[in-house]
Amino acid sequence: MIEGFAAACSEPGETLRRPDPGTWQCWVDLPADMTAAAILQHDGTLKALPQLVVQLQIAQQADGQFRATLQDYLNVPQTSGAALRIQGNAPGAQEARNGLLRDMGGHIIGE
Repeated sequence: MIEGFAAACSEPGETLRRPDPGTWQCWVDLPADMTAAAILQHDGTLKALPQLVVQLQIAQQADGQFRATLQDYLNVPQTSGAALRIQGNAPGAQEARNGLLRDMGGHIIGE
């Protein structure tokens, strides 16, 4: 699953990051119009541009199985203080996340 996530984050404008041992993030540059809209809507800065972050977290459960959680958010740097994390709840977003997890070999719990 991890290899699939890393491979999916290999296009120009995408950066794979690993902030801790159980977390992988794909930071994706946005098109110019979406970047401008995010800066204007969320009082962002031009010094560090907004990016889409797709995050995969994997943790081993007490029963020995692994649980993967996939989420995405818009990261909007601010002129002062921490960047804003804007959660996306667009129609179809959860279905897209579930499809990505399935494509990487995961099984969706609760379906």
